[in-house]
Amino acid sequence: MRRRNQQHKLTFWFSIGLMLLLSGGWILWTTSANVGSPLVINEFLAGNDSSAVDEDGDYSDWIEVYNRSDQPVNLSGWSLTDEPERPLKWPFPEMTLGSHHYLLVFASGKNRVEHGGEGVLHTNFKLSKTDQFLGLHNVLEARFMDQVTLDSFGYFRNVSYGRYEDVAGYFTQPTPGQANTTAFIRPEDVPAVAGFAEQPADDNLLISEEVIALILQQSPLRVSEIMYNPQGGSDYEFIELQNVGDAPFDLGGVYFDKGIEFSFHYGVPPLEPGEFVVLAANQAVFAERYPEVEIGGTFDKNGIFDGNLSNSGEQIILKDLIGNVVAFIEYDDENGWPLSADGLGDSLVLINPNGDPTNPHNWRASADLYGSPGRAEPTFGTPISMEWSQRLQNDLHRASDAFPPLLSLLSF
Repeated sequence: MRRRNQQHKLTFWFSIGLMLLLSGGWILWTTSANVGSPLVINEFLAGNDSSAVDEDGDYSDWIEVYNRSDQPVNLSGWSLTDEPERPLKWPFPEMTLGSHHYLLVFASGKNRVEHGGEGVLHTNFKLSKTDQFLGLHNVLEARFMDQVTLDSFGYFRNVSYGRYEDVAGYFTQPTPGQANTTAFIRPEDVPAVAGFAEQPADDNLLISEEVIALILQQSPLRVSEIMYNPQGGSDYEFIELQNVGDAPFDLGGVYFDKGIEFSFHYGVPPLEPGEFVVLAANQAVFAERYPEVEIGGTFDKNGIFDGNLSNSGEQIILKDLIGNVVAFIEYDDENGWPLSADGLGDSLVLINPNGDPTNPHNWRASADLYGSPGRAEPTFGTPISMEWSQRLQNDLHRASDAFPPLLSLLSF
């Protein structure tokens, strides 16, 4: 596993162009504001394609400045910059920002300072995903009154960074030009799930509800079905992934960081919306039981993973090229998880792609014996009584080998 991760790190430098096209990433900033400064950088977003549109119809990145004082502030002499050695890189026009008012500035590189009509402002620089600095400077004070320093790498597309009750962190619901919301994630909750913090290989990552919601928002990839303890032994194990989003998902470089060992080759076709890809433990026995299912599809003709899925439950985590979590599950063979998936012929099937994948209520046992890899799961009849009647009959039938005396007592 460590050797596989080292290979990914080496490949990173040769794939920098590809990385910048990926849909999301991780970022950790530290902020500092002069206690006496009336103005602060309150929120900003690098990687905008949904939260704010400029007057040209472009989804430009943006910076929000807030006057936290009880007096209006003349912005003459104030400036924004992404270069600490050039504090006056983009000076504000002659204008006044009212007390406790917000000012939205697009970081588009269009360099527009006319403050009239709709009052749209644009800096002469863009927010890079790799820049190390964002500063708010005052020429009369001859110093930066607020600044943001990039401590790590990557970013979250359509997730802003800013202040909430004097604490800096992420906002899954950006609010350009308005007070920041409570959809807030502290930075210390991000590195652990991203894999930055070193952790023993046998320990499960502790993922908060807020971070789970963020991952589900950022990535459309789901572990949609898993056969972890099949009848016939571990050679019949499989795991199914699905793109539940509305746009293609790039599988190039995606790898399993916990659970089984497998990585998708670079340059594989994207996983289209609604499309499945199935990975298996043994090609020959899988083909015998599922002759119409193509292992790996068009994404990896081998499609065979190393290692085995735990029969007692475990955490499975997939990461992208730069280490961002893109899919995960933590299943169990008890504690509310479907019992018939534990050696009685069923698979675990995801029934709520937007729900917490570590919660057994978002999973059920497969409708078909041996599951339905590579295709949508069959559904039961509409009436709930018919559904559970069929479910009970299937479970009793599948339990016959394990508990024949019990089944004979029930068959009267």
